[in-house]
Order: sequence, then structure tokens, then C-alpha cells
Amino acid sequence: MSKHVSVYCSETATLNEDVFAKVCKEESIEHDRTVAMLPYGAANVIGSESRWYYFDRALASDSLFALDDSLRPVTEAGNPYSGLRRTRIFSFGSCNMACPYCKRDCQFCDAHGRPIVAVDVPISDLFLLAETAVERTEIVRFSGGDPVMYARQCLAIAKYLWHVHHTKVSVAHNGSAPSWIERMLPYLDSVAVDVKATPDKAGRIMGLSQRAGAHFISRSIESIRTCCEHENDVLVDVRTPLFGDTTLEDLVWIGEQIFHTHSRKLFWTIRLYSPAPHCDFTQPSLKNAIEMIRSLSEIIPNAWIGVRGRWHNSPMLFIKNGRILNDDAQHLDDVPTSGNRL
Repeated sequence: MSKHVSVYCSETATLNEDVFAKVCKEESIEHDRTVAMLPYGAANVIGSESRWYYFDRALASDSLFALDDSLRPVTEAGNPYSGLRRTRIFSFGSCNMACPYCKRDCQFCDAHGRPIVAVDVPISDLFLLAETAVERTEIVRFSGGDPVMYARQCLAIAKYLWHVHHTKVSVAHNGSAPSWIERMLPYLDSVAVDVKATPDKAGRIMGLSQRAGAHFISRSIESIRTCCEHENDVLVDVRTPLFGDTTLEDLVWIGEQIFHTHSRKLFWTIRLYSPAPHCDFTQPSLKNAIEMIRSLSEIIPNAWIGVRGRWHNSPMLFIKNGRILNDDAQHLDDVPTSGNRL
């Protein structure tokens, strides 16, 4: 690992060596193996990124998404993140897709759009990073790249946390591997699954052939249904980017696929595309996008939809049954979005 890159581990984090050895053996992982990871921020620190469960405000008292249109209140005035659970991001440095607005020639972009390179990290350091997250009462969230590229390592860490701390993890996944998601389900608190577009448009967005794109969309939908049908109450956040040429018909098709059961485990995050270098995708008009999503929510009633961008007093707009449910409605001017990471 580069001398300029470190791992975000606390000095007090300790590894349960016996459980570490056990889960590594179960998943056929050698103790001295490394994993490609993405550093984060100006300091190039592995695992220094954290995020919130934005959808927590839509949960009812039974920890499933509410049947009515009520939002949980912000618990601390002036802090839109108060009351939300926090995750610690494990960004794996490999992916089985090539979305041009996310990835360039095996390089990725940090929070400021600068390309950074994946570095090799000892697998034991990731377990210590997970221990650090538990110390900080954070949820370990496997992201990327895409974590399916290190499926066994993710499963080993998830098993370790369950056996040692009886705590579960979260996964942000492009949806390409429903069989892996099924193996992870006993250890999952939530899963984010991408449905990037309709089958005819997905290949271009993913940087793949049209046939491959359509195939991956079908697998994403299978992954979502696998989670919704599982006996555990694993929350599912479906993530869709919205481009300038995305139509209401496109969104309705996606919505009908994912909300076919009207499961209370489902939330749909729509992220407005922000221009990226060397991409010819068009940026949506904020006003038009919001109106289209409001129309969408009337066509698919009772679906929880969140719109990600950069708002004045909230990290997300919540829309349900044609209504914007939080106070940012008065601030819907054309502010820039905050990037393409979901």
C-alpha cells in the first residue's frame, strides 16, 4: 500500500483473532491477501467516508416504511442529519460495469471529481475498519466500485460482525448478482440496488452493450424481489439516475417492476445526473425533473420516492402520492446537484 494512503482505524480497535480465522477459512480467504480499495478525500484515507440512511425519516415505528405520508421529525434543529443512522463506507476498487460518469480507465473520482487510483489493503485492516465502525455505532456499508467483486471478503466481514457483535451490515450494489445478495441476506440491515434505466437504455449508461445492459437490469429486478420476499426485514433502497432524456414512461416502467408487491421494505432514490467530463449525457432541468417525479408518484401510489441533489435544509426531498412532504418545496430553484454518487 502506498505510504501516502492509510486506513481509517481507531487505535483501540482490536481483532477477534479466532473469529477472524474462522470466517476466513469458511470463505477460503488467505489471511495475508489484499483487497483493492478506493481512498477518499484529500488525505487519501481508506474508509474515511461516511453517509447517512437518508430514508430513515420515512420509517414507521415498526422500522418499515410508513403506510401514511408522515415523516419522522428532525430531532435537532438546523441539522438535517439528526436522527439518521450513519454508515461507514467500504469502497472497493473494482467493478463489473463501466459507467462513464463514474469510472475512467480503472480510475474513480473522489467527492470533488478528482480521479483516484485503487490501492491494495490487507484484508485484516478491513476487519479493523469494521471494528472501528462498531465502536462509533456506525453501520458497515460495502460500496465501490462494486462489492460483488469481493463477494467472499464481504461475506466474511459480515459473518464476523454478526458473530462478534451481533450487528448487521449494508450493501450498495449494482444488482448484477442476486445469488450473492441471497447469501448476504442473513447479515443485512439494508441493501441499495441500482436500476439504472429501462432495458433499452441501460447498456449505454453502464458502458456496456445493449444486450448486456438489458441482462443486468433483469438481474437487478431479481435482486430486489429476492430481498423483498425474504423473511428478514431487510430494507431495500432502489437507486435510479435521472438524465435529461429520461422520460416519465421510463420511470413508470421501472416503478412498476420494483413496486409490483408494494412491499413496505421498499424505498426509491432518484438521483439527478450532474455533468461529468467526457460524457455526452444531458443534465435534467431541476424543475421539470421534480414535476415528472411528482406525476410518477401519482401513477404509482403509496411508493416512497426520495430525490437526491443539494437542497437548502435537507439531503433529500421526499415525494409520495404527488406531494413533496418536507419543507424544501420553497427552495426548488435550479441549484447544481452534488455529483453522481448514490
